[in-house]
Amino acid sequence: MLTDKPIYLDYHATTPVDSRVAEKVMAAMMTQLGNASSANHAVGDRSREAIEQAKQHIADLVNCRPKEIIFTSGATESINLAIQGTILHHGKQGKLPRIAISAVEHKAVLDTCHYLEQQGRIELITLPVDRDANLDLNTVENICRNGLDLLCIMAANNEVGTIYPIELIGAIAKRYSVPFFCDASQAIGKIPINFTDWGITLLALSGHKLYAPQGVGALIHKTDHPLEAILFGGGQQQGLRPGTLNLPGIVGLGEACHLRQLEMEQDEKAITS
Repeated sequence: MLTDKPIYLDYHATTPVDSRVAEKVMAAMMTQLGNASSANHAVGDRSREAIEQAKQHIADLVNCRPKEIIFTSGATESINLAIQGTILHHGKQGKLPRIAISAVEHKAVLDTCHYLEQQGRIELITLPVDRDANLDLNTVENICRNGLDLLCIMAANNEVGTIYPIELIGAIAKRYSVPFFCDASQAIGKIPINFTDWGITLLALSGHKLYAPQGVGALIHKTDHPLEAILFGGGQQQGLRPGTLNLPGIVGLGEACHLRQLEMEQDEKAITS
């Protein structure tokens, strides 16, 4: 039977907000009045506790430590912080960083790296892919063996859906002590991602890809990897991403990650059956 209700099929562009997530977001907007960075009063403390709970939900989903999570406005900002923050550190050492990316990364990665290359701030290596957008792992290993300051490989391709063997790539990067950045925007909440065990150094995610609101995301960052801020104006989040935290958005992201952890395996079985 035909209805006037539209059928929405563009979930890789953005997902609708889960109604359970929306309830948490609304509650945070209406009742969590404090600034999470405020000190010495209970209202700010409650907001800070909500942030910490959201961090724990994200950490549980991707197996990282809560203190490794930096909240951002989304994956594009996370990608810029990961790449530009890394090369800024190397620039301070008087060194031209070598970065390798796959040819089919998201434009946020491609455009950032091409801009930096045009500015003469990096040596950029582009890894070719086959007709199905797959990488040759021997090529990845050879590039890493020759020394890299950052390897950038996405977890799942946003155009053709190719899923990359991130665990194997992380093992290669770790073997040669190469920092590994993974844009996991299209994978988080759909397939398992293990930040700690898979040798990932930096990982970007975006809330609106997993039923959280638009305008909130995170960069997960191994704290022993040198990273410089690209925004200024406050000391929040270890000084790496200043600005008042988007409490309702972060609460929504945390709840969405919690629900994905509970339901991801069941949903995957339903989709593939």
